[in-house]
Order: sequence, then structure tokens, then C-alpha cells
Amino acid sequence: MKKLALSILCLSILLSLSVDDAFAQDPSTGSKTPPKFRMGLSASPVVSWFDPNGDDAFAEPDGPRINIKYGLHMDFRLGNSMNYYFSTGLFVLNSGGTITHPFFGEDGGVGTQTIDHRTNYLNIPLTMMLRTNEIGYMTYFARVGFDTGLNIKTNYDRTIEIGNTTSKEEEVGGPDLTNLFRAGLHIEGGLEYNLTGNTNLYISVEWNNGLNNVFTKDYVVPRSIVELQQEEGRRVKANNNAIIVNVGIYF
Repeated sequence: MKKLALSILCLSILLSLSVDDAFAQDPSTGSKTPPKFRMGLSASPVVSWFDPNGDDAFAEPDGPRINIKYGLHMDFRLGNSMNYYFSTGLFVLNSGGTITHPFFGEDGGVGTQTIDHRTNYLNIPLTMMLRTNEIGYMTYFARVGFDTGLNIKTNYDRTIEIGNTTSKEEEVGGPDLTNLFRAGLHIEGGLEYNLTGNTNLYISVEWNNGLNNVFTKDYVVPRSIVELQQEEGRRVKANNNAIIVNVGIYF
């Protein structure tokens, strides 16, 4: 409910500021000038994974996750040119990945622990959008900038293997393991196809490179049975990267 209220508030403010100028007419020609503000909706498949920092022999990625991103695009034209926009929005980014590392049981057994993380972020991109002039019905564009993500939900599945014994836990809440904030480098390229008027269908491919450690200081793994008994260990650190295919429509 809080997320919905925030989305409606942001949308209302932006619309009230921009609606008078969104579809201005060129007084010399009577033709439509590029809108100063435009909105779009998108739904995007996401392939995300972890990139551990430091000793790869200690904690390793164990495969990607298939997720989804969806939300509202908002573009603000810079100056009088249709080629430059400040591009932002409000999205839910479902991300995560799988990571594996050593595990030491209290009885002295040595094995591995694999954790499949699923993290939902309220994501706000802060990017520059560069667009070509229309070529036929097509316009090509690039977005470059940063993503800022706020963790709104985390859970994980955990599998522990020691010898021939395997134990599993599913849907474990994990806010103690995942940081509240995620920053990412946003690089995107794509095209728009004009359907009619100012309605454009678009598709793009996005590389989203995590810039900070997504795990908290509480994610510590013992390196021996002695460290386990003394409640010591090595901190797990990793960035969260993703490749995203965006499909949406501007109105």
C-alpha cells in the first residue's frame, strides 16, 4: 500500500507540472514539437547473478536467477532538442542469485552451503537518454547513468551438504543478510517504433552492473570448527549484476 501511494503521489506531481507543455504546437509550422515530458510502462525479464569479491575459492557464484522488472518510465526533455532527455522512473526490480561457500557443522563435519537469494528492490534510475531523430518509424536511443535500489523484501532457500547428507530450508526471511541499498551502473541501448501520434513501442537491452556489496556485515561464514565455536569467520561480499530486456510502450 505504501508503494502504491508513493507511485500515485509522484505521478500526480509530475503530471501537474508537465501537462500544460507536454504537447505544445510549433507556432511557425503548426506541427507538434517533442513533448517536454512523457511516460511509459514496461515489463522486463531479468537474468541476475552474484559476483563475489575477494577470494573466489571461499565464496563462489552458483548460477543465475530468472526474474522480472516492471514499472513506470518518466522522461524529461532537456532544452528544445528531441535528442536529449533526463530519464527516470519507479520500478520493482526482482533480483538475486545463488552463492555457495564452505560449511562447518557443529559436530565437526565439513561440507558446502548453497543459498539461493531472492531480493526485491524499489528501483529509481537516474540516467541520461540520447535519442536519434526519427528514421522512418524508428528512433534509436541509449540510456547511461545509475540505478538506486531500496530493498523491500528478501528471502532465500538454503541447501547444506555434508558427505551423503543433504538438508534444505525454503522461503527463509533474510533481511539480516542483505543490505538495504543497492547501487548499479546502468547502460542500455534500444529502439522505439512509432505506432501513432506520440505512442511508441520500444525494446532495449540493459546491462546493470552492481557497484556495492549487497550483503550485510552479519553474513559471516566460519573457516573452521574452531571459528564456529568462537563465533568468528570471514565476511561474504558480492555485487549483484543483471542483464535485462526491456519491453514497453510510451504514451
